[in-house]
Amino acid sequence: MIDLGLFSLQPGLAEEEQWRCWPKRVLDYRQLFSAEKRIPTSRGDVTTALDIAKHCFGGRWTVPGALMLLSLQPRNEADKVIAEGFKEQFTPAEIKEAGLHNVEAHTKRLPEVGQFKELVEFINRSYRFAEYESVVQGVKNLSVDKARD
Repeated sequence: MIDLGLFSLQPGLAEEEQWRCWPKRVLDYRQLFSAEKRIPTSRGDVTTALDIAKHCFGGRWTVPGALMLLSLQPRNEADKVIAEGFKEQFTPAEIKEAGLHNVEAHTKRLPEVGQFKELVEFINRSYRFAEYESVVQGVKNLSVDKARD
């Protein structure tokens, strides 16, 4: 995961001198989620998360794995960059196969899990909207010859 870019998704993990005191570092990271500041997501972040998830998890675990990796930092819950990156990589059928609609996350004391849950719900909404738009576009493309009336 490190070689594939994990530290670019959460730079704090790269601080090797902090590796001996992980419980304290995890608590420090969780404080970031209580702040109002959200980390802007770049296309590179999405690509890195998807690459790590494909190589380390693969198959139906790629989508939730990538969302978990993106959840290492507080992000906007409706981030268009994330939606666009996933839509470039996955069809609605692949998202459905990933089983995101079945995800249950208990977020009481784990803000990063709350972030994951928000991103899962956002991706689900994004794909439903895309399916709706394709149906609407299909209907719009139907033409009725008014001259016959």
